[in-house]
Amino acid sequence: MLSLIDSAAMIAALPTLAPLPRQRVQETLDGELADMTHILIIGPDDAEADIVAEIGFSPLELERLRFSDSSLEPAWDVLHDHRGWFELVFCVANDGFAFVLLIEDHEPPTPLVRLCRTHSRLVPDHPLNR
Repeated sequence: MLSLIDSAAMIAALPTLAPLPRQRVQETLDGELADMTHILIIGPDDAEADIVAEIGFSPLELERLRFSDSSLEPAWDVLHDHRGWFELVFCVANDGFAFVLLIEDHEPPTPLVRLCRTHSRLVPDHPLNR
């Protein structure tokens, strides 16, 4: 997992990133909210406990309900499928702060990837999806 907590971390990581994460990080840097955005790049070996340790909550849980519970109402603001990567965004404050999780799609799917596959919306017009 790669945790990019501010613009300095984002700039340092740019050369090492795969195309979709690199594009999203660059777009964040080009905007006005880079220092109000925490980007987490999640790969196949990253566990839910690692995500919780980094951002303080699990995207698979809301008020003690798990993704597998049919009564769970999604709490995210954006969930897009970019063909090979998912973009899961949680806006957590009125000042614009957000957690952006870029999740690599993989087999066998983890619970987080299954959640993304189940609820995401394909973004066909993004240049990296062509």
